[in-house]
Amino acid sequence: SMRCGPNLLWLIRRGEVEKLNPKVWFIHIGTTDLFDSKCTNRYVVANVLNVVQELHSKKPDAQFIIHGILPRLDPEQVYSKGNDQLGEYWHRAQRVNKLLKNLCETGENLWYMQSGNHFLKIDYSQKGRNPVDPRLFDKDGDLTAPGMKIWGAEIVNKTGIVLAAVQKREAEAKAKAAAP
Repeated sequence: SMRCGPNLLWLIRRGEVEKLNPKVWFIHIGTTDLFDSKCTNRYVVANVLNVVQELHSKKPDAQFIIHGILPRLDPEQVYSKGNDQLGEYWHRAQRVNKLLKNLCETGENLWYMQSGNHFLKIDYSQKGRNPVDPRLFDKDGDLTAPGMKIWGAEIVNKTGIVLAAVQKREAEAKAKAAAP
């Protein structure tokens, strides 16, 4: 929705999510903060953490899939034709993603997801970073319909994995409680 982290936090605190009650929340924020607002890596991670903490305080039984920042051309590259090489912002995004992944490893209801490799042209003959797949991004750097289809399938798959793990955990807890 092109909102930055603090704006999303404000909406949550204002009650925008009160009527929502999903078992799994999908959190994908930070791209606007990192690429457009040029915030620091720590600021981006703090925004994600603040949003998750606020949602968790309102929905304590929920699970949270935190998606890493997707590949994206640097802002000055988006409009230059033929330049599909990832730049410094992708380097920074990968550092943010590592911090988000580490964060998810500390929480029972946190799950990390990263679909970034699906949006790159994999060229094993090339050294360095793989370029973005131009079929999957529009001229503004946003996912195209084919890109969204790929990403949607990945989200559905990860959500299924999370729900299955939660059901297993709940069944084990029930069985343990029923045991003499």
